[in-house]
Amino acid sequence: MKIEYLFYIAVGIQILFYNILFMRMLFLKPRVKVNNIQHLPISVVICAHNEEENLKSYLQQILEQEYPDFEVLVVNDGSTDGTLEVLNSLAKKYSHLKIISIQAEDKIGSGKKRALDLGIRSSKNPYLLLTDADCSPESKYWIKNMSNYFSEEHQIILGIAPYRHQGTFLHDIVRYETLITLIQYVSYALWKIPYMGVGRNIAYSKKLYNVVGGMSSHIEMISGDDDLFVQEAVKYTQVAICMEKSTYMYSQAPATWKQWWKQKTRHYTTGGMYSWPHQFLLGIFILTKISVYVLIIYYLFSNGVNYLLTLVFLVFLSMMSIIVYQISRKYSLELKSYQVLYLDLIFVISMILQGIHAKVIKRKDWK
Repeated sequence: MKIEYLFYIAVGIQILFYNILFMRMLFLKPRVKVNNIQHLPISVVICAHNEEENLKSYLQQILEQEYPDFEVLVVNDGSTDGTLEVLNSLAKKYSHLKIISIQAEDKIGSGKKRALDLGIRSSKNPYLLLTDADCSPESKYWIKNMSNYFSEEHQIILGIAPYRHQGTFLHDIVRYETLITLIQYVSYALWKIPYMGVGRNIAYSKKLYNVVGGMSSHIEMISGDDDLFVQEAVKYTQVAICMEKSTYMYSQAPATWKQWWKQKTRHYTTGGMYSWPHQFLLGIFILTKISVYVLIIYYLFSNGVNYLLTLVFLVFLSMMSIIVYQISRKYSLELKSYQVLYLDLIFVISMILQGIHAKVIKRKDWK
């Protein structure tokens, strides 16, 4: 098959993804219906491994939420810095802060799932809201507005977890990659085929956690406490999506290229455990996106300028940029329209390199 035909097929598939699957996010209306059960008892569960400075900066914002019935349970996961001292100091002021400590010598494995499982099973309330130690909520109504999405049919709530804007080139790349991930998992959930959430902002009932069996099926894997859990949980319940800005949970983006690279290659390890329909759809999206750039570059260098091919490519870039920018604008995710054009290419290059790297080097820790 000629290169240009492969290019047109790849562009066509990408257009279908953006205009059918992803476009729905632009028409998502704010939730109007409020559940009939007010002030559900909530346990906020956080794992902390050497998070002394982050706990000092952010934990009080969670402890001071405007909500009448909640506890904050922090699992000190084998920390060797001043994490425990910070927690003990805060516990003197906030009676609803509960601390569970795992000594460094008692820590089993290198992931955080055992600590997270311990925190969930030690929580006293029937509804759980999970986040990380380096996270801070957009408002004092994070718990209230996230918990409002629980219903008898919806026992798992997917929230939004953007990175704080820090203005560097690396952070622009990280935030764009996070935006594309957001667009995918929210869009799939809107089409009733959810496959993941983000562990920095996710809620589910303790009953659902027990029905699923917790994280026992993938407890030995470094990552997957969010996406692999959602993969199993959706067999038993429907998923609600909370896109209210008051519930955004912001976190610190990786500070260095090395940290970002390690984070991304770790995340690649769970893809092979997704259901085959999700692997197929996600794989087709990535493969055709890569193909569009690779084929247009290869064709132009080997055959010279083809005006129709170039026009189709420019139309595709414009369409994609408009949709991604409009989604970011609707949900206040601070992306400039012109950034899509070059960040998407960098995103493609990073996917190729990180995918290769993840196959060669296995991640052994969660920090």
